[in-house]
Amino acid sequence: MGKYFSLTFYEKNLQEGELWFRDTNNNVLSVSEALKNVFIKYKDVDNKDIDSLTFYEQVNTNTQILRFDVIQDVFFIETNRGNIFDQIIVENGEIKPKTLDNNFTTSLSSRRANFPDYWFDENNRKIYIASNKVESYNGTLSGVKVSYMLEQFDMNTSILDVKYFFDITFNFGINSFYKEIPIVEPVQLTYNKITKTFNISHICRGPKKQFGLVSINILKDQTLDVSSINCFFPFQDTANVIYKKTIQKKLSIDSDYS
Repeated sequence: MGKYFSLTFYEKNLQEGELWFRDTNNNVLSVSEALKNVFIKYKDVDNKDIDSLTFYEQVNTNTQILRFDVIQDVFFIETNRGNIFDQIIVENGEIKPKTLDNNFTTSLSSRRANFPDYWFDENNRKIYIASNKVESYNGTLSGVKVSYMLEQFDMNTSILDVKYFFDITFNFGINSFYKEIPIVEPVQLTYNKITKTFNISHICRGPKKQFGLVSINILKDQTLDVSSINCFFPFQDTANVIYKKTIQKKLSIDSDYS
């Protein structure tokens, strides 16, 4: 117990554990048993690696769960292979998936990295999911290209959709070669109801693991768009930040959004 509390927030995300679930009949079951009708649709979505369990095998054995959350009738579960946001219903006392849609996102794909962060809009029953991933690294120029994605899981329609995707290249201005890729930690997502602005923040360490911080504001207007990018890199005198919008889809605005 003492070792767990001495870990950083990032290190705690890497701790595996078992998960137990109380079903509709008040029985305490492993999550693999309680949600077996949901997990079965993810049986063949993950490729088998040598000496490694697939996502389905991990959740089915209930031994390698990293994170789990329940948001009304939607559950989130993550292993080191990937994660899912899925909606459930109860029929004849059994928990079943609301749709047969495949919502699995592998941590090995280019779509999004592991450890997404999310924010729940309880007024409109929508979950916003933010994530980031290192796309490329130029050691000579000490530059790193990071992609960001904002998704929306609509609990009214059970649809998971990409709403905004963009890249930012950080050139640290150090003309030396570093073999190790700068550490880009997972994002934290928050929302300001007064300014109607999302904030995506994360630690971005320099080539020698020096502390740096990135904060991105995204205005929730008729369309999503980055309104400001703020970087704190005390390990250097100058930096060049290049922003490139890759995908932008219209995001419907609900009149009662607060």
